[in-house]
Amino acid sequence: MWPDNESKVDLLRFKYLADVTTSLLQDDSMLPTTVGVYGDWGSGKSTLLGMIERDLGEDPDALVVRFNGWQFEGYDDAKAALMGSVLDAVQDKLRSQKGKEAALDLTKRLLRRVDWLKLAGSGAKALVPALLGAPSLATLSGLLTDLADEAKNLKDPEKFEAATKTLAEYVKKEPDAVEPIRSNIRAFREEFEELIETAKLSRVVVMIDDLDRCLPDTLIDTLEAIKLFLMVPRTAFLIAADELLVQHAIRTVYGAERFKDQRGLPRDLGREYLEKLIQVPIRLPRLSRAENEAYLHLLHAQKHLTADQFDNICTHVGGFNDTDLSRRSFDLATARKLAEGGLCLVSPELERDLELMNKLAPVLLPTLEGSPRRTKRFLNALHLRLKLSAARGLTLDPMVLAKLMTLEEAQPSNFKQLAELQAAQNGLPSELAEAERRAQPAPDNETMEAAPPTKPAARKGSTEKEKPVEAPHPTVAMWLADVWMRKWLTAPPLLAGINLQPYFYIAHDRLGLLDENAALSPRAASVVAGFLSGNAFQQEQAKRLAGDLGDVDVGQAFAALHAKVMSSTGQEFRTNLAATLTLTDVRSELAPQLLQLLSDAPEEHVPFSLIPRIVNVLQKPGTLRDDVRGLLEKWMTSGPSALQRAARSELDGLHVSP
Repeated sequence: MWPDNESKVDLLRFKYLADVTTSLLQDDSMLPTTVGVYGDWGSGKSTLLGMIERDLGEDPDALVVRFNGWQFEGYDDAKAALMGSVLDAVQDKLRSQKGKEAALDLTKRLLRRVDWLKLAGSGAKALVPALLGAPSLATLSGLLTDLADEAKNLKDPEKFEAATKTLAEYVKKEPDAVEPIRSNIRAFREEFEELIETAKLSRVVVMIDDLDRCLPDTLIDTLEAIKLFLMVPRTAFLIAADELLVQHAIRTVYGAERFKDQRGLPRDLGREYLEKLIQVPIRLPRLSRAENEAYLHLLHAQKHLTADQFDNICTHVGGFNDTDLSRRSFDLATARKLAEGGLCLVSPELERDLELMNKLAPVLLPTLEGSPRRTKRFLNALHLRLKLSAARGLTLDPMVLAKLMTLEEAQPSNFKQLAELQAAQNGLPSELAEAERRAQPAPDNETMEAAPPTKPAARKGSTEKEKPVEAPHPTVAMWLADVWMRKWLTAPPLLAGINLQPYFYIAHDRLGLLDENAALSPRAASVVAGFLSGNAFQQEQAKRLAGDLGDVDVGQAFAALHAKVMSSTGQEFRTNLAATLTLTDVRSELAPQLLQLLSDAPEEHVPFSLIPRIVNVLQKPGTLRDDVRGLLEKWMTSGPSALQRAARSELDGLHVSP
C-alpha cells in the first residue's frame, strides 16, 4: 500500500521540470515573477514544489514559504492569511540570526498592519470603507462612536456592534497601526520591500498549493494579495493549481457573461485574468504510457527493496535518457539487469509483483489516464481487495479483479448494472458472454455492429432457408453502442464463463457508495454542481469544464447524476434529468448510458416537455436511431397520456426523417 502524500522521491522523472524552474527563480533579472504550476488533480504538483523547495534551500539567504490557502478556508481572511504566513516565516528566519533587530522590528510593524486587515474580514466589512478615509486617530475615535449609534439600522446590528467594539479596542492598543489608516495600507508594499532588503534575503519564494480547492472568493482574495501587497523586488510566487478550475472560479466571481469584446462576443475573463497575473506557466504533462508503466513498476520496487537499493534504482531512472520515448525507464528486465550488477536484490515477491504489473498495464492504463494519484489509489484498492479476499478464504484472479475495477472506476453505472445481472444469475451473466462474443472483431477485421447484420441474399436456385440473425439483448445493445464499453469487453482477460460472485462480493462496500459524490475529482464535482445550480452562467461554465474531462471523470459525473435522477421525483427529477441531458449533450459518448437510464426510469416521472430534447440528445451520436424508436414506442404504450402523446409526436417525426 502507498500513502497518497507528496513524494520526496522523484518517481515521476520531474527533475528536468524542477531544474528549469529553480534556475528561473534564481535569475535575479526575472524577479519579481509569478509562476503557474498547472496540472490535473493528482498530477504531482505538490511533489514538484517539494523538489524545487529542496533545490532553493541550498541558498542560505533564500526564504521559501509553503502556503496552503485551503487550510485557512472559513477561519481567516484570505489576504491576511497569506500575508501573515509570509511575515511569520520571515520572522522565524530572523530570530535564528544575530544582528537582525531592525528587520525584526519592521516585521512586527508589518504584522500589526496585517492584524488591521484581518478586522476587515471579521464582520467589520460594512464599516471599513468609512474607516479607510479617517485621517487621524482622533477622527477615527469619533467615527467609531457614530457608527455604534447607527448599528441598529443595519441588517446584522449585533455583528456590526461587535466589530465596532473590536476596532475600538484595537485602535486603543495599536495607535501606530491606524494613523493614518489609508497610508497604512499604501505603505505595506514599500515596507515589505524594505524588510527584504534589511533582512538581506536574496529572494522570497512563496509556494501556494491547493488553491483550486478553495472557494472562488478565497481564491480571488489570495491572488489579489499577491498582486496588490506582496509582489515586490526579490519575490517570486509559485501557484500550483488546476488551471481550468481557477479560470472557472474567476468567471464565477466576476460574472464573466457581462463582459464583451469589440465584436460583442463574450470574453474569456478567466483566461485573461490568469494570463495577466501568471507570467510563466508551467504545465505538468500527464504520464505517457511508458512513464505510467514504469511508475507502476517503481511503486512495487519501493515496497520490496531496502532504502539503499531503491536509491540505486532511482539513480538509474534519473539518468535514463533514451530518445525512444516509448521505452520504459524501469521494469522487471531492468531490475534483473541491475541485480546482476549488485545494485538491488530481486526477491521472488518483487518478481511476482513486477510480472503482474507487466500483465495488468494494458488493462489499467486507459483508466489511470496518466495520473500518479489515480495510479496509487487504484493499486491500493486492488491490493486491499486481494488481501480481503484471502482473509475471507476467496481466491481471486488479479487480472479479472483489475479488469472489473476499471469498469467500476470509469463507468460506475454499468458496473452496478453488471453487479445486478451476475447476482441474478449465480455469477454467470449471459449478457456479458453475449456482449463479449458480439464485440469481437469480425473475420474481415471489421468491428461487428450492435444491431443484427442485414440478411444476405439467397443463392440463385437455392431452396435452403436462411436462419434469421438473432437481435442482441437490449442491455448488450446498449453496451456495444458505447465505444468505451466495447473496448473494455474485448480487453483481456475475457470474463465469459468466470464466476463473478466472489469479485462482486469483495466489492460490496464499494457498491453501496456508487450513488455518492465522495469519489468525484474536483473537476467532476464542479461539473455536477454547475449543471444542478439552476444558474445559466454556471451551467455554461460547467459545459466548458465537461468538455475537458477525461473518460474516468466524465463517467463518474454521469454516475452521480444518474443516482440523483433515480432517487428523485417531481420537479427534482426534472432538474436532475435536465442536468444529465446537458452533460450527455456535451459528451455524446454517454448517450447509450442515458438511454439505459431512461429505459429504467419510471414513466410517470418523465416530463413530457423534455421528450424533444431527449430525442435530440440521444440521436446526436448517430448510432442509436432504432433504440430511440424502441424507447418512444415503450412510452407510447405504457406511459401517462401526456407522455404518450409527446412520444407519438416524436416517433412520427422519426418515421418521416431520412
